[in-house]
Amino acid sequence: MKKMSLFLLMFVLFSSLFIYGSPIPVQACSCAKLPGVEEELEQSKAVFSGEVINIKEKVNTSGYRYKSVLLQVHHIWKGVKESQVIISTGLGGGDCGFDFAKGQEYLVYAFTSDTDMYDSDTLSTNICNRTNTIHAGQKDLEILGEGENPTDKISLIEKENERESTPKDLDHTEDQKEGKSIPLIIWMLGPVGLLFLVALIAFLFQKREN
Repeated sequence: MKKMSLFLLMFVLFSSLFIYGSPIPVQACSCAKLPGVEEELEQSKAVFSGEVINIKEKVNTSGYRYKSVLLQVHHIWKGVKESQVIISTGLGGGDCGFDFAKGQEYLVYAFTSDTDMYDSDTLSTNICNRTNTIHAGQKDLEILGEGENPTDKISLIEKENERESTPKDLDHTEDQKEGKSIPLIIWMLGPVGLLFLVALIAFLFQKREN
């Protein structure tokens, strides 16, 4: 009986180490060959230049974190007519997010994401297209030409502030945070629970034998 309980103890211990000690795969960003200016212009949903005036980190309904970047539009070549545009992008690293900086001007090639990473019908960009700082995009600008000025004057930052100040949005944010914390707690307490179960079984076997 002692051998059986010892075998059971070792089996559960090795099983828990295998389950919880296995490395978690990390997604890497992989980009195809960068297209030319004309091809990128044709494939993009919107192309414009503008200055970043606000950056916020958000969480979608699936728990994915991303950046929402608000830009003051200066010139337009395709797709938009508003004076302010919001672009979604990843946080960087494995999600290929573009590293926008507040106060900097960029030439943006945006597309409509076909994944659930961002909200539906949201313009997005990443490091795999020709989006770049306005200084680094001078060769693109020579090919694109002067562009047009925005015709619709809007203020998206005021709308975002009003929406985020409502109790409904605040409660939704808290629910998302709570939802994200539960799996982490289970993951941490899992091995402890297994060890407790093994110790209990071994104690009962030993007590029965005595």
